[in-house]
Amino acid sequence: MQVIVLPSPVEAIEVPGKAWSKIAVDLIEPVNMLNGQVEYGIVLIDFYSRWPEFKLVKVPNSHKVIEFLESVFLREGIPDEILTDNGSQFTSSQFSDFLVLMGIKHVKTSVYHPMSNGLVERFNRVIKENMQLAKAGGLNCKDELRKLLWAVRTTPNADTGVSPFILLKGRAPGTKLKRKWMGENGVDEGLIEKVNEKRISAQNKNKDDPRKTICVKVGDYVKIKSARIVQKGESKCSCPKKVIKI
Repeated sequence: MQVIVLPSPVEAIEVPGKAWSKIAVDLIEPVNMLNGQVEYGIVLIDFYSRWPEFKLVKVPNSHKVIEFLESVFLREGIPDEILTDNGSQFTSSQFSDFLVLMGIKHVKTSVYHPMSNGLVERFNRVIKENMQLAKAGGLNCKDELRKLLWAVRTTPNADTGVSPFILLKGRAPGTKLKRKWMGENGVDEGLIEKVNEKRISAQNKNKDDPRKTICVKVGDYVKIKSARIVQKGESKCSCPKKVIKI
């Protein structure tokens, strides 16, 4: 009997045609700071420009998430859509009421596949690695995080080929590095078309990754991962079930 544990199918999330239309928000698990305090991180990424926002909070509840979003929206404006997982901070009535008041559409990732919010998950890893290095070097974590945010915002993104700063602000950032390819104002003709072509190419490459291809036939046995939180020692997957139809 062949038993297969299947990941959910990989589907590219539709990217909006303008900056700050669709954003993704997530929480980072507790982080031990240099001074011994434990804090959580709130992460926000704009799907179009890849612009990141980040804040450390001591209590990861809906109120703190709303405070963070309000501070960002006052500076950058209100988006059309927000993508989150199914954490209690994002499913509470308080958070729902806030989104209704702001006129923002709420989209949640699949319960069986929280990693579908991959844009934020990747940045979460970068944040954690940066904080670990800062702590190991005896540096101030919050200072290092501010430097990291600036570096990510002003560096060309691998998926778009352009820095998040240019795509969100419409101009080149004032940095010590002068990149000739940016042009005088950081935006050349046909930039949007080039960005869209590069982004589609990156999405297709990720979707066609053979490691993420699911090969299941009728008659195979598979396990279903539980959507609920399991207790210690309890299996995360069901007993093997036979595939009767694809």
